[in-house]
Amino acid sequence: MRVSIVYRRFRSIAAGGVLAGMVVWGVRVLRAGRLGPSREDDERFRLLAEKTSDLICLHEPDGRYLYISPSCLRLLGYEPQDLLGTDPYDLFHPEDLERIRSEAHEKALDGQGAVSVTYRIRKESGEYTWFETLTEPILDESGEVVRLQTASRDVSEHKRAEEALAEAARARAEFLAEVSHELRTPLTVIRGNAEVGLELDRDCEHEEVLREIVRESSTMSRMVEDLLFLARSESPASPFRMEPVEAKVLLADLERRAGALAAENDATLDTALLATGLVRVDPVRVEQAILALVDNAVKYGPEGQSVTLRSACSGGELRVDVGDRGPGIPEAELPHVFERFYRLDGVEEPGSGLGLSIAQTIAEAHGGRIEAESRPGEGTSMCFILPLLQEGNKVR
Repeated sequence: MRVSIVYRRFRSIAAGGVLAGMVVWGVRVLRAGRLGPSREDDERFRLLAEKTSDLICLHEPDGRYLYISPSCLRLLGYEPQDLLGTDPYDLFHPEDLERIRSEAHEKALDGQGAVSVTYRIRKESGEYTWFETLTEPILDESGEVVRLQTASRDVSEHKRAEEALAEAARARAEFLAEVSHELRTPLTVIRGNAEVGLELDRDCEHEEVLREIVRESSTMSRMVEDLLFLARSESPASPFRMEPVEAKVLLADLERRAGALAAENDATLDTALLATGLVRVDPVRVEQAILALVDNAVKYGPEGQSVTLRSACSGGELRVDVGDRGPGIPEAELPHVFERFYRLDGVEEPGSGLGLSIAQTIAEAHGGRIEAESRPGEGTSMCFILPLLQEGNKVR
């Protein structure tokens, strides 16, 4: 490959804004010495490196700077020539040193290409800023690392946005947990008092009112428990108790519960549960998720319908499918059914709108997912998918 060919590719990549490609092709050819770079080649590289807004550097294998692009002054406040020959580790945040060595420097010295790491680096003013750096080794003809090339960009704004989102999520989870906790006791008291009133005098004139209080307070209590679960699922302390379980054992327990749930709603359950292998799950939560799919199917389908519950193992996954012959879900609304509190237009069935959201949260916590298919007038199919474990894991 001639230098002129590489240079043309190098220039086109740089023009497209792919900095990693620019460094890989430009510095590799013009700095490594494989093809005998000329002064003209060197000037071409410098011209391109000095036009980019990101920081382009060339290093000795131990990290010391050999070349630094002029953007160093704008990004860090240092004159490039003042850093030549110095060790960049002197500028890295102490808490990031080991991560930079293990995730980028050592891998590059081992010959691994295009290694990325995010870290903090000290500016001339003394404050730290966040950088994302791509490191690529330059090899000689024998395959030895003779130089390191890096391309860095300031990602401080991105990191601040990430931290703000994380803080907002934490605050939301705490708020939901606190509100839900505060609601549990009064709801329990209200329901308990109404139940006592019914036990004392079942023929009183307020019997229907008391029964309505019991029903609504029970619904509210379930919603509170759902909110508490969602809040806990977003906290560092996971609410899941994972263990290896045989798929057939998990499904046997599920079949009994699902059949009872269907019967409560005057529906029948057509099952064909076939599965082998192991899954690492919280059995209680997985059952909760799949029963939520069954509950949706029996609630929104025609009276006396037959709901299907099928399972199979394929492609390293356990797939549990729940199908109904209900009115179906419009195509425009299907992507939204897993959102919290989402209710389909025109649907009057009672519910919190949290069931499918919780089911999806449980699936994702297990490394799985839920796939939904529906055609208006033909019914809906929801498939709960879990990854199977490799052989050799202990079974419950």
